[in-house]
Amino acid sequence: EKDASYQEFKDKAKETLMSGFRKVFPKLEKYICFYSVGTPITTNDYLGAERGECYGIAPTPGRFTCGSLSPHTPVKNFYMTGQDIIALGLPSALSSGYLTANVAMGYDSWENAILQRDIMDDMGIPPIFT
Repeated sequence: EKDASYQEFKDKAKETLMSGFRKVFPKLEKYICFYSVGTPITTNDYLGAERGECYGIAPTPGRFTCGSLSPHTPVKNFYMTGQDIIALGLPSALSSGYLTANVAMGYDSWENAILQRDIMDDMGIPPIFT
């Protein structure tokens, strides 16, 4: 059971966020049926994470210079993908899949980067963003 000050904090955070939402999207509030606020303590409750962590490697400066965060592994034809090999969150997870596919198919050389070749071009898949 959380103490009263924790619940007050969550309620204040929830109202602050909803106030901002109302300012930006005033006509959408009538469609909201439920909303809640999570904190690292909430994450701990649901995931059993000791310090509220659930988003991968901590975003410290050392994390971004770690050489082992890449699709390459010491095992031949075994690759890593996921948010942690690039940056953080969903965009990083999506980008890492694309990067890992390029690496797995041999498109990880400087020559390919300079020539702006990638797996999608060679497969004839049109660009998503133009």
